[in-house]
Amino acid sequence: MPPAQRPGARIYGALYSIEGCQKRRLDQVEGAGAGYAEVSLAVMTDDGPIEAFSYVAQSAFIQESLLPYHWYKRLVVEGATFHRFPESYIAAITVVPSKQDPRPERAEENLRVLGNPSD
Repeated sequence: MPPAQRPGARIYGALYSIEGCQKRRLDQVEGAGAGYAEVSLAVMTDDGPIEAFSYVAQSAFIQESLLPYHWYKRLVVEGATFHRFPESYIAAITVVPSKQDPRPERAEENLRVLGNPSD
């Protein structure tokens, strides 16, 4: 059983409101229907539960040997830090192995959101 599905497991994340046109673009970027399925879930917030959605990798597409790109891992760690997730959670993300993206322009484009892509 994956760690996130174990009883008592916690998953940390950020919730965002998006418009319909943004949802269509997000579906494309996240691979909805092409390896990822959209799932509806109840999320516990400080104000109580709310209905949200997430993208979950479909088991037929999961390859344990794949590594995230360095830039992607950096975005995840920076996001977890920004949202003040628990230090233990951030530390667990930090030690995940990653690899260089063979397309440096993609790394630069994605890191631009941080305001300092070359760091």
